Amino acid sequence: MIEERKRPLTTKGHPTLVGSLAPAPTSLCRITPERGCPPWSFKYDSQPGLSHSDRRAVFAFLKMTGTNTKVATGGGRERGGDYSPLDSKEPVKTMRPKDTAWLQQRIKAWSPLITAPWTIPIFFILAVIFAPIGGLLLYTSAQVQELTIDYTHCLTSANDTMSPIPRSSFSTYFHTPLTPADLDAYRWRSSPATKTCTLQFTIPSNFTPPVLFRYKLTNLHTNHRRFVMSLDRAQLMGEARTRDELMSHSDTNFRCNPLYANSAGIPYYPCGEIANSMFNDTFHAPVRAADGHVYPITSRGIAWPHDRALYRPTAYKPADVVPPPFWEEAFPQGYNSSNMPNLQDWEEFHVWMRPAGLARFSRLAKRNDHNVLGAGVWQMNVTSRFSTQGYNGRKALVLTTSSAMGGRGTELGWAYVVSAVVCAVLGVGMTAGVLGVPRQLGDPAGLSWNRPDCYVVRDGRECGSLWERHSVSALFVQQAGTGAATRNRSGALKNCNNGHKTRRDETRRDETNLLILSCLLSFHDEP
Repeated sequence: MIEERKRPLTTKGHPTLVGSLAPAPTSLCRITPERGCPPWSFKYDSQPGLSHSDRRAVFAFLKMTGTNTKVATGGGRERGGDYSPLDSKEPVKTMRPKDTAWLQQRIKAWSPLITAPWTIPIFFILAVIFAPIGGLLLYTSAQVQELTIDYTHCLTSANDTMSPIPRSSFSTYFHTPLTPADLDAYRWRSSPATKTCTLQFTIPSNFTPPVLFRYKLTNLHTNHRRFVMSLDRAQLMGEARTRDELMSHSDTNFRCNPLYANSAGIPYYPCGEIANSMFNDTFHAPVRAADGHVYPITSRGIAWPHDRALYRPTAYKPADVVPPPFWEEAFPQGYNSSNMPNLQDWEEFHVWMRPAGLARFSRLAKRNDHNVLGAGVWQMNVTSRFSTQGYNGRKALVLTTSSAMGGRGTELGWAYVVSAVVCAVLGVGMTAGVLGVPRQLGDPAGLSWNRPDCYVVRDGRECGSLWERHSVSALFVQQAGTGAATRNRSGALKNCNNGHKTRRDETRRDETNLLILSCLLSFHDEP
């Protein structure tokens, strides 16, 4: 059934386009010596209020239908048009993108219609997936045993005899709960002369290997931009850099500035703020208090394997460099042939040179991958050189085991569990809403890709795709050639609502066609 279109699609406030199809005078077409003016052309007059998009739409339609487009559709430069005047030889200027599937947005795409029958199962499926993952993470985290002792104020709070450690300074997570007698065994003593802090602690159940000894720092921002960039890669790779080379810097490469050399001009090795602030507390092997058994620990294997490739033995001689300022306590006499650090094999240095992303972090210091740390009372000496007073921070010893998912941490597991609960609640709520208060879905036939194509009808008999038949162009040419009056709008352009549907791959093209055609529907006859 053919339905006549009665309302022109013009925007309020914009003038109506005045168009005619008649033999064009020679002033409106480009005339060349070989070819005269064609017998017909399309012209229109645009009023000052005509929008830029309307002019472009009509020009595109004329181009599509084969009509003579070598006319100034914008009225020339003096009238604010997009194209040069007809009597000018300047090339036509346009910013229209190329007619490709990518630039014209005709690439096939999947546009799902998210309805309740699809959404509800998705929520339940996510809940079923997230819940086991969260439970597995919590289970593996529960297998890890951990002991944390904050010894920041050990040298100032403890004395030369064993005294109880404040309960707020240590935390435990063991498979076997601690008894009051076990808690009483947590003690410490200090020796300020040697800066040694002795920590005594109880382990109620065996620690299976690997057993890891970490240091934990709080309120230290190692991710600061100036701090991270304060190093010289060439020096770390073994090159003997001079003072001037270490001092040079720019806005994007600070190198070792300001820690590049001492007051005498001797370069620091290694230079920069990261190396200077290296954690230098020493964890000694723990000793069982009952029988004096020493549990062996080592620093081999604490760094990532590829970190070794970032460092090389230095070409410096010990007399050519000095230790950084914070290393003077460890090297009071400076460097010599016996204590010159080999950065390539120094894994504690490798670990420290990886800045942390947060202000509270822990780093691996020692480990044992073969022996079980048995239950009982243990004592461990810590040489405390690393100062935390300058940045109001804290430091702690962390003794822990490991699992297939890493160390102890319940945050990720609980995140999955909470996500599963939220998805389940949403699924149940949507199910109750659909069953209790059902709502009729919109008619899919009203979607743009399900609407009938726009057709051009001539004499009420011809009905075809605008892109396939070009009926408008044929009709315009026939009428212009015969000089017949232009068919009025109600008879020339109609919407062929006969049930034909556009193909999926022509959806965007036909929608663009409808926009262009809407401009022509506003034309009326001229005498």
